[in-house]
Amino acid sequence: MDADFLTRLGQATTEAEREWLLLEMTMGQLSAEVETAVWATAIPHWFDILYLAAILDDPQLDSLDQISSLSFIEQYPGRGFNMHERSRRYFLDNLWQKNPEQFRLYSARAAAYCAGQNLSKPEWRVEQIYHLLISDPQQGSSLLREWGMAWQNFPYNDYEQVEALARVALEHRDAGRLAVQNENWALYWQAHIDMLYGRDAVAVDSLAQMQVEAGQDLTLIALRNHAKGDIYRRQGDSADAVEAYLAAFAAYSELGQTLNAAIVQAAINELTAVGNETVTHEAAIPKVILQPIEKSPPLEEEPVGRLSDEQKIRQTLLDNVKTAWLDGVLQQAVPYELTLDMQAEAGLVSPAAAMTLHVPGQMDQQLPHNVPLLDVFIQSGRSLLILGAPASGKTIALLQLTRQLHARALADPQVPLPLVFNLSSWGQKRGSLLAWLANEAHLQYQVGRKYARETLLPQGNLTLLLDGLDEVPLAAREACVDAINEFLAQYNHDVVVCSRIGDYEALQSRLKLAHAIVLQPLTNQQIRTFIKQVAAEDQREALLVQVAAERPLREALRSPLLLNLYPQAFAEMTAVADTTGGDSVAARRENIFAAYVDTAVAQSEETDKVDFQAQSKQWLAFLAKGMQQASTTLFFVEELQPTWLPPHLLRRYRTFYGAFFGLILGLLYALSIGVVSGLFLGVSSGISSGIILGLAVLLLSGVLIGLIGALEGAVALWLTTNIRHKWLRATIGGAIIWLSLGWGYGLLLGWLNGQLGSLLFLFGMIISIGMGCLTFDIQLREQVKILRPTSQRMLKYVKRGVFFLFVGLIAGLVLVLADGLYGWQSRLGTGLFFGLLVGLMGGFVGGALFAFLDTPPVNNRPHPAGGVRASLRNAFLITLVTIIFFIAVAWLISQILNENDSIILAVVLLNILLITFTWFGGLAWCQHWALRFVFARQGLLPWRLVPWLDEMVALGLLRRVGGGYIFIHRGLLEYFAGEAATDTSASSAQD
Repeated sequence: MDADFLTRLGQATTEAEREWLLLEMTMGQLSAEVETAVWATAIPHWFDILYLAAILDDPQLDSLDQISSLSFIEQYPGRGFNMHERSRRYFLDNLWQKNPEQFRLYSARAAAYCAGQNLSKPEWRVEQIYHLLISDPQQGSSLLREWGMAWQNFPYNDYEQVEALARVALEHRDAGRLAVQNENWALYWQAHIDMLYGRDAVAVDSLAQMQVEAGQDLTLIALRNHAKGDIYRRQGDSADAVEAYLAAFAAYSELGQTLNAAIVQAAINELTAVGNETVTHEAAIPKVILQPIEKSPPLEEEPVGRLSDEQKIRQTLLDNVKTAWLDGVLQQAVPYELTLDMQAEAGLVSPAAAMTLHVPGQMDQQLPHNVPLLDVFIQSGRSLLILGAPASGKTIALLQLTRQLHARALADPQVPLPLVFNLSSWGQKRGSLLAWLANEAHLQYQVGRKYARETLLPQGNLTLLLDGLDEVPLAAREACVDAINEFLAQYNHDVVVCSRIGDYEALQSRLKLAHAIVLQPLTNQQIRTFIKQVAAEDQREALLVQVAAERPLREALRSPLLLNLYPQAFAEMTAVADTTGGDSVAARRENIFAAYVDTAVAQSEETDKVDFQAQSKQWLAFLAKGMQQASTTLFFVEELQPTWLPPHLLRRYRTFYGAFFGLILGLLYALSIGVVSGLFLGVSSGISSGIILGLAVLLLSGVLIGLIGALEGAVALWLTTNIRHKWLRATIGGAIIWLSLGWGYGLLLGWLNGQLGSLLFLFGMIISIGMGCLTFDIQLREQVKILRPTSQRMLKYVKRGVFFLFVGLIAGLVLVLADGLYGWQSRLGTGLFFGLLVGLMGGFVGGALFAFLDTPPVNNRPHPAGGVRASLRNAFLITLVTIIFFIAVAWLISQILNENDSIILAVVLLNILLITFTWFGGLAWCQHWALRFVFARQGLLPWRLVPWLDEMVALGLLRRVGGGYIFIHRGLLEYFAGEAATDTSASSAQD
């Protein structure tokens, strides 16, 4: 230690000077090469041999032994080494003062090295920006702004990285190395983080240090004043808040950011509302900032009472949207959870999730509750993504926007027509979105598929509101996003897509929608406020204590749905918490659902409550699982399908409905015999005697024929269950009936005549059972519509009728090859007569009848299970009309050919009655009740299904929507579906 060093050390007046002199002494003992390397190690926050070699531009550097052994160098876990922070500050300050160009050169090399690393890792991106702020202040400024916004905004919301970015930038600022513009951004990001963590006083200090006017950065001016306004507003300083908001409004307006301007305008309006004692700056308050909603040119008025076909379709669609979605779902929502505008109900504050608006290139901003979603949608270019956590109110936000769009569309025929679709079923069909939308428009809104595919969707003026992207099966979700993007690139429609945020962020593909609304979790304050206002007084304190003590519970209650259920479930939760486990958010979520269900079911007035509770939970689980598999959130009794059955029960179900259907057909067949017998005997013995004898024949034959029909139907359906090709099923099933019934005729008439006789007189039974074998799905005929057929439709069915007429004539000629039936003499006239009769039957039922009748899907179902009754009613009605028609035709033909009326009537009634009854709803009615019977026998659903569903509505687990039912929330549906999966797994394990 020389005298000069001791002199300088003695003259040092501060601890910092003395520490630097000691460092200099240490450096003086190193070689020049090592000393240069040590100066370079101060540039990065950490280094390894590759990083340091890049900064020194020395590819030959192969050892850090001498550097790492220095007292002020330490290991940096996972990265290599770093210089002690205090020593590093001394080195950087001295390098900046003595050789700033060398500082910039080292920083440029460091930034280039960082750019070659994995910049998807935030630490490398932060380090790169840190070095660019010195080596290239303009590029550094751009990235400081860009990545600060990106990490603050959706989809990152990574405030930790924003804080890291602000910290490294302020490191340069505190040392006097930062340009004014970059200093302002660093101060803003630090203030933003302080605001998020409630450090308002510190945030105001940072905002006050910003010198934005000097740089004339309008974005920073707007953001700084917006932030100041938010802080003053929270502190109750309305005058200063309005002043700051006005400055932010002016900057946003000059930037053309109308949505951000709308946000501060809403805040100003609230602070300056009539009745507010702190009203100030009234003259300066902006009155209009959103672009006006365009008005359509007036239409030429149609004559009163006359609407074009397009107008009728539009009105029908508007009515269906209102019935199905606005009245059916939105109005039935849980009252507190789903009121996104924070309106009080019964004096209670709704725990609505706050909504954040994401606009690319701008700061995410929280939307005030008094900004209409319609305005946000229009200003966003009519394309919007709605995201949020499970049970945060996404679907209700979508439907509230639908309600506003619907009101506009009603008032103005030129405004786009809003149509709501749930994407869940897309995964089942895949393909183009156009084809899927056309099919859904047909199913949901009763629009013809061809019209929807060729006119409405390609050319129509529509707003498509697509809910449930997250409900698309995971394997199909990426393809669904691609299909939506392809559709929007081809067709110019407005669009809104709704999804759970976690499921959307997991996708590799992204929707080409610029703006997004992100529903935020409820805050601690919202949770406490809701509990204080909703919970019973004797439970309130216990609820608040439990929420404060248990973090997993508190996190679960950030969902508006679970917060609504929590006060009602609290008593049961305290009883079952130890058995369900409360150490995770998922466990607490399940705990709340389970406790709420137990609480709700316990309110039942059933005498055997224990058994009723257990059964109801099992039935709800099965219902939820079936709805989930069918990709539907609205359950109609009419839509029960055999696909809900476990595979091993399918054959049992088909056997049951085969027997049931065969019994009904047999009884109808016996009824026909009785009617024919009565008419025939009435002619010979008098009307009263004919009626008595007809009833006797009916009673004697009805039971026997019914039992035979039940047996044959059960056997035919049982044997054809596992045959894959449907027409082969129908053929084999019909053949079974033909051969078995023909065998009975053959005992009396010989084998050939028996088969021909059964074909003639039991044609309807054969075809009906064949139809039963053909189908698996239940197709109720809830509505029969008389059409005014088009020429194209008439031509189609006339061709079909001619085909059946031709087949009938051939059949009649084949019959004359026999020696005769029931004593008739074989002659060509008889063959032609029967051929004409059979041909007319086939031609009428298979052809002309369908040209004038249609069985379209119903527009709505006002009463539960009403469609099942309507299907049976329609079956009898159409059968009656058909029989009357054919009796008249048969009588006319018999007069022309001088044939026996009773034989003609027998042929008509025994065939037409069964076929029309089967096709127009009888088969579906039998299928439905057979399915219900299997469900009840297996304990999957109750036999008295509708009363039980209404009971679940009364208990608060389901909601009635017209003639259908929904779970009070999709979250509850998923809970029960999960319970069903657990039960299935347990059963499988036991087996």
